[in-house]
Amino acid sequence: MKIQFFGGSSFLVEGKSAKIAFDPGDKKLGKVDITTSSTGSEVSLEAKKLLTLPGEYEISGVLVRGFHTHGDTNTVFKIVLDDIVIAHFGNLPGMPTAEFFDRLGENVDIALLTLRDDFDAKSAKDFLEKVDPRMVIFGGNAEIYPRIVELFNAKVLPESSISPSRSSLPTDTTEFVILSV
Repeated sequence: MKIQFFGGSSFLVEGKSAKIAFDPGDKKLGKVDITTSSTGSEVSLEAKKLLTLPGEYEISGVLVRGFHTHGDTNTVFKIVLDDIVIAHFGNLPGMPTAEFFDRLGENVDIALLTLRDDFDAKSAKDFLEKVDPRMVIFGGNAEIYPRIVELFNAKVLPESSISPSRSSLPTDTTEFVILSV
């Protein structure tokens, strides 16, 4: 599996059977199987399926669950690809309700988390204690990254991509990563 960061909340995840573009905006990523938009806005990207609303889907062998966090302003998409559970949290405007965490469940291997001025490092810390993923890849406002490094001891990688596998993910701790754009 390969996860690539394109800035903001835009990530591309390539597995053995499918390519998923999370919040790609106007990025030119080539043909993908699934495109998601956490804000519900239209995306101009060639894909088999564009997901903007909550629901359960199976596309190109990928299981996808989408659900709102705050009314209909943000949709989280949770996928299972190559036996790894990835959750793209979109643009969280704040801490979700307890009901959201119940729907999310406990089995998130990799969290793709976007930080902004209204969802900063402190908010991320509280949020991630509830999610408890095996790896977190941060996106969003680069001005917040120094605080992320300090608070989480995050690794800043010079590359824009990482290739995790089920066996390379930590089992009893969480690894924190910031990818370059």
